[in-house]
Amino acid sequence: MNGSRHELKLYFAYTSPYSYLAMQPAYDLELSHRVRVRFIPYGVNIRKVYGPLDRADADRRKVRYMYLDARRIAKQRGIVIYPPKKIFSARLAFYGGLFAAKNRQFRPYSNRVFERFWRQELDVESRAAIPRSLPRSVSTPANFFAMPTPTHAPSWMHVSPRPIATRSSACRPSSWMASRSGARTESSG
Repeated sequence: MNGSRHELKLYFAYTSPYSYLAMQPAYDLELSHRVRVRFIPYGVNIRKVYGPLDRADADRRKVRYMYLDARRIAKQRGIVIYPPKKIFSARLAFYGGLFAAKNRQFRPYSNRVFERFWRQELDVESRAAIPRSLPRSVSTPANFFAMPTPTHAPSWMHVSPRPIATRSSACRPSSWMASRSGARTESSG
């Protein structure tokens, strides 16, 4: 090996407890191996993946056991995870992460967002809360509120969050594997 670092892509969602649990081990990989982790935001449409959550059936049980499993792992590592009281869109938090990355502050920002969201102290849909999660050296309301809208993206946003996964694309191994290898399938667009 010639001293260069290999790039590993880590797709994450601020609203995923498993993403939260994966962040520190990913940071540690950069210290223990010759890799650079590239963090890529990935939106998951929970209602489409797990079904309507207002029913007391198998779809709701899947989500419940997912959180029980995540909380068990988190407790072993001294991390607090309280299941959210509603389904959130993390799009604004993703934009904050991209903005922080542009200013070399991705880790402090993401650590703060994950910790506060999973303690139920942060509304990731709040246009007022997200800029406050950025390190003070990076954001002022004036420079952050030029955040993207669906039709206008500022120049700092050179990457947008990955498309939202649905039940049909997230649960079929063939499309999951294809999306990781760079191939496209009918369900992945």
